[in-house]
Amino acid sequence: MADQAVITGPSIYQAIGNRDVSVNIIIPKSSLTSEEYQQIRRLLKDKLELKLVPDENIKIGIAMNEKIAGMLFQI
Repeated sequence: MADQAVITGPSIYQAIGNRDVSVNIIIPKSSLTSEEYQQIRRLLKDKLELKLVPDENIKIGIAMNEKIAGMLFQI
């Protein structure tokens, strides 16, 4: 876990490959440059749904153990 997003177009593309899946990402605006956004958009095309939110308005909570995981987004 990190306090900064570690998202790159190639890493997402590599993870999903040619599978018929979509990728939904919610991240703070400051964590993605326009070049990174263009790279992700170019690789994933219509598989990507990306929401950028103001940095001060997003809070994320994660709880997990060996059997279950949960996430909370407060936007």
